[in-house]
Amino acid sequence: MFREALLLAPELGAAHIGLARALERTGRLELARRTAAEAARRLPADEKVQALYSRLGPPDLTEAEAAELAPPASPLRRFLRAFFSRDED
Repeated sequence: MFREALLLAPELGAAHIGLARALERTGRLELARRTAAEAARRLPADEKVQALYSRLGPPDLTEAEAAELAPPASPLRRFLRAFFSRDED
């Protein structure tokens, strides 16, 4: 949901914050840090975005390294993602 909001309105700080918090809460801290850093770069005047970036800190790893460290999706999560994702056909 947050990713789609960012596609439609990349200047929306709440969408950046929501995505970073969702990533953080699901155990993908490095991706959350990367999201917060990108948001802080894009929205330097947004105090809430800057506060989130300050709290999470800068990313330690590259995006590929962070994706490799992410916990594997559970079978239920994989099923739900496949079931609710849009068909490309």
